[in-house]
Amino acid sequence: MTGLDDRLVEKDASLIAEFIEVGELGLDLEQIADVLSEDGTPVSLVERKDMLDLVVRMAMVANALRLCPDRP
Repeated sequence: MTGLDDRLVEKDASLIAEFIEVGELGLDLEQIADVLSEDGTPVSLVERKDMLDLVVRMAMVANALRLCPDRP
């Protein structure tokens, strides 16, 4: 689904999958960033870059994503 499945609990992964299925990519990205930042879940530099690139393309603000620690 997102490449982050190994770091998401099932209920969060299901909600994110629903957003993707109905084309709500903005909500999807916000939910991913929110869940990851709330739990202090690390993201790789590539994952962070991909999400931030999408944010720029969608003209969104990614404050929550900046709070996610780097994944080794």
